Amino acid sequence: MVEVSEVDGIFATSATTYYSPRVWVRGYLESFFVNPTNGNQFCEERGHNQEVTGSTIKCGEDESSYANYDWYSKVWTKKSTGSKNQCYQLYATIKCQ
Repeated sequence: MVEVSEVDGIFATSATTYYSPRVWVRGYLESFFVNPTNGNQFCEERGHNQEVTGSTIKCGEDESSYANYDWYSKVWTKKSTGSKNQCYQLYATIKCQ
């Protein structure tokens, strides 16, 4: 649900939260890494201005690949995690406004 309200002639929308967000990469829906570029791109593609505070994370696995936005090429690509035995931060939810 998105609320739109007018204050002093300016329209503002409330924030929207997306659960288990995924993006298309070469024909497949993929989870994506947490970073400002990825978050803002996801939100902008859905008609929002940017990601705002309130998103949550989950951990990706070693030796896996997840989506990452290539700002220079303007496309979502796949990026490998490697095998460092750590939490590879992915979006569990993302909050856009």
